[in-house]
Amino acid sequence: MKINEVIQYLDIVFHPEFQEEYDNSGFLVGDADNEYTVAIIAIGLTFDLIQEAIDQQCNLIVTHHPCIFG
Repeated sequence: MKINEVIQYLDIVFHPEFQEEYDNSGFLVGDADNEYTVAIIAIGLTFDLIQEAIDQQCNLIVTHHPCIFG
């Protein structure tokens, strides 16, 4: 499955139109045309989470809070 397909599914379940104006939601970093192999899901992005994703060979991180605010 491509990361774009995951994004499309998440947009159906979690409606982007309900995000706050200040939220920088959506796909932020990487190539959404890549296949995803393993995903990690968390509330917020931290350096420890990034290291865990690397250690677990995850190539997709999904968080509730965006890592970069506009």
